[in-house]
Amino acid sequence: DQGPLTTDGLTPRRPPPLHSSTVNNHQRYLSTTQTNETLEDISETGGGGLLLRLQRRLKQLEQENKLMNEEFEKGITNSSKLGTIKKNSSWHLDELEMEKLKNDLKALREQVLKGDEKAAKEQLLAQFDALNAELEHRRREQIEMKSKLQERVMQHENETDDVIAADAIEQAYQSQKQINKMLELELEQCRTSYQREYDRTQERLAQLEAENIELYKSIDEDTVDDSMKQQIASVINENLVSLKDQEFENLKKEYEQLKIQNKELKQHLKKQSTLEEELQQLRSENERLKSDNAVIRSDLTQTKQLKDEIILKNNELIIQLQTELENKTKEITKLEEQLVGDISTQDLSLTRVKQLEEELNAERQQRQRLVIEMHRLEQKCENLQSELQNGNINTMKPVPSDSNMTWDSKFMDTLDLYDLP
Repeated sequence: DQGPLTTDGLTPRRPPPLHSSTVNNHQRYLSTTQTNETLEDISETGGGGLLLRLQRRLKQLEQENKLMNEEFEKGITNSSKLGTIKKNSSWHLDELEMEKLKNDLKALREQVLKGDEKAAKEQLLAQFDALNAELEHRRREQIEMKSKLQERVMQHENETDDVIAADAIEQAYQSQKQINKMLELELEQCRTSYQREYDRTQERLAQLEAENIELYKSIDEDTVDDSMKQQIASVINENLVSLKDQEFENLKKEYEQLKIQNKELKQHLKKQSTLEEELQQLRSENERLKSDNAVIRSDLTQTKQLKDEIILKNNELIIQLQTELENKTKEITKLEEQLVGDISTQDLSLTRVKQLEEELNAERQQRQRLVIEMHRLEQKCENLQSELQNGNINTMKPVPSDSNMTWDSKFMDTLDLYDLP
């Protein structure tokens, strides 16, 4: 039962579905192979010899159907001991795919009628690639189906129940016959549709020939002879053929360029992702360095504060030492005056004089030590100031915070008192 054609006059409607998964697979596989081969023939030759190719394809399909029928007959004869094969065949057509194919064919027809050959060729190549992918998918499905069928036949050779197996094989055989009928109907529909397209191309060629004849008539017959007309016609035909070949080669080159650009785009996307990851790592490293810089700055300010405090304490100690030195000098002068007065007024013994001289020498030595210590502290203070100006001190040991110690004792602990004379 052949379904009616659609409104566009190109895409035939499929007959109602059969309840078999094998029917679905064979139908879609053969339809895609037919469409792919016809598209290849049209893209290569521009529609020439289409009927001959369809006839060859019909013969091939008939041979395939004969081979499949023979395989099923062999399966029926050798299935005396096959087990039960349960088939829950809920087969249905993929309406969305059919609508897509119809829309593609309709758009292709509109572009051909409009005369936009470049867009039509591009769409034809896109459909050709999609149908090639579908063809490979269906071929794999058919190979898997055949392998599964052979495995089931090998598995069920040793089983005893043969009645239900024979019924199942008979049912499969009937479904295969229905598939063959349906494929013949579909092939007939494709043949009629392609015949229409062939007729349209012939009409177009006739129109072109009429236009060429009009051009010939417009040429002055007195100046151009028949040989010149033939040469002009041959040149026009050669130009048309060369233009067609050139356009087809350009389409192939553009298709290859698109593939190369697609690969390059994928590589650029990968590089962009890696660069983004590196940028993120650099940002995190920058944030970490900023935090470390802030910590270092805070430590530097603390060390500067400690240095300022130490310098102030050193200055205070120097002032205290200077005052003590002045006091000691005053005491020494007083002792000398007292000693002179005592010697002049009293008659001291030699032992007393020696004791006083020893005390005087001890006071002088203490005075010298204080002077040396004062100079050493001044030198240390100058060194600390120069280090603060040059920024050479990186770390500073914290001053111990003992409540029982005074600032003088804290600073004196830092000095090396063993250097004193």
